[in-house]
Amino acid sequence: MALLTRARQTSNNQSVCLTSDTVSLIILDSSWFRPHLTIGGDTMPKETFFNLPIEKKNIVLDSALKEFSKASIHEASVANIVRDSQISRGSFYKYFEDIEDLYHYLYHTVTGEAHGTVMDAIKKAEGDLFLGLETYLIELVHAYSNDKYHDYFKIVTLNLSYTTEHKLAKKDERATFSKTAPTDFTKMMKTDHLKITSQQDLLDFFKVLVPVIHQCLNDYFANDWDQTELLDQYNRRIKWLKHGILKDE
Repeated sequence: MALLTRARQTSNNQSVCLTSDTVSLIILDSSWFRPHLTIGGDTMPKETFFNLPIEKKNIVLDSALKEFSKASIHEASVANIVRDSQISRGSFYKYFEDIEDLYHYLYHTVTGEAHGTVMDAIKKAEGDLFLGLETYLIELVHAYSNDKYHDYFKIVTLNLSYTTEHKLAKKDERATFSKTAPTDFTKMMKTDHLKITSQQDLLDFFKVLVPVIHQCLNDYFANDWDQTELLDQYNRRIKWLKHGILKDE
């Protein structure tokens, strides 16, 4: 459950720790880290939110998690969140620009370590890109299977539009390479068995692999696959990328 138990730093010198045994997003003090959370250049949430007492932040985030575990970004209701968290609608808009602002913040709080997990998985696989991604996929399934977060991840995965996914991906990309430079990312991989001639080739190929994982996860939720079926489908699709789909002449 590494994805759910790591601390995720927020602004105001605090971090959010997602535990596997409670729905609460517990905010912990942290004096050494203060990142600039952005999507499309906009800071999120507003500083007013980060100035709230820890307990009140937890209440708002808990309410958001409940709402986004039942409804997509397009169907979620500010009214439900403010009613459940017992804040006024006016206060909500002092904390966030809109419900999309909160949606993105919660998403990156919950999945903020996902790309770090990719790096760790590839390292554990001693630089084997495909084995590392398979390990990463297993870790994601373990995280997604957690009763507290399963419905949230299912709703998010099955309702990602191109626009929403693009925004989330751009933020993930900035977060990834702010921690790990592209050169470090490519250096950790074995490439002697790949038809790769440059660092850019490897980065571009990685971008081809990511949608395969996303689609596998989408099908996992849509078809109620178990882990065995998910891995079978992943390896089947990866085989096409490795060896092509044309018959040998």
